[in-house]
Amino acid sequence: MRHLLLSLVVFFATSIIAADAPTKRVRLNEFYTVIPMATSPQMDVANWMVANQQQGNPSADSADQLLANFKSQAVKDLKNGIFVYSITHSVELTDKEKAKAAPRQLELLNDKVWREAENKLVSELVTAANTEGIPVWALLRGTGELHTYKLLTDPKLTLKK
Repeated sequence: MRHLLLSLVVFFATSIIAADAPTKRVRLNEFYTVIPMATSPQMDVANWMVANQQQGNPSADSADQLLANFKSQAVKDLKNGIFVYSITHSVELTDKEKAKAAPRQLELLNDKVWREAENKLVSELVTAANTEGIPVWALLRGTGELHTYKLLTDPKLTLKK
């Protein structure tokens, strides 16, 4: 009973915190954008692809590699942080949107192995970015030109006033 009560408290606290997370509307690839990519046929290992054609869309196997690449950008490009473009990580689809979603997106949303690999990758980035004071944003919704991202990192550590 004690474990159930603790689980409920954690669940509701997490929901409240997530609901209060700052959001930002930006154009796709306007800022430093990264995409989680599966690197094994089993979909159990993921790495990062940086969406930057000028750099040849480099990849990074770890949060440290990704942060090193991020820090090598022009100073003007550093202030907004890292934007995670994923159609599965934080995207919240309505029932109507699910009915219209591409089959591949639905397949990935329901793939527990992929979701674990992606969550591990994103969690490692968020932890490392918190220690470096770098904001990490994740795609919530993409419609038209503007996409809505929510902050995954601790705003007290990563958002400069």
